[in-house]
Amino acid sequence: MSNPVVNPRIPHVALGKVFERVNRKGQRYLVGRIGIAKLLIVLSGEVSRGEPVWQVFLGEGPYTPEGLAGLAHVAEDTHA
Repeated sequence: MSNPVVNPRIPHVALGKVFERVNRKGQRYLVGRIGIAKLLIVLSGEVSRGEPVWQVFLGEGPYTPEGLAGLAHVAEDTHA
């Protein structure tokens, strides 16, 4: 499977997938997993070179639907 953003001349390893979500306030964030760790990526509110900066959080596993929902609340608190 080809990805136009990844340079095929540079060795790389896919760590996982992230899924876009929208919280109750309409703010976008990404969730996923790296192994058993929960992954949360939120906009930091900062800008670098005219582009938004994203902040990455790792939470402890194992997976439970309630645990992932709790981690998603961090996205809301970060933008409060």
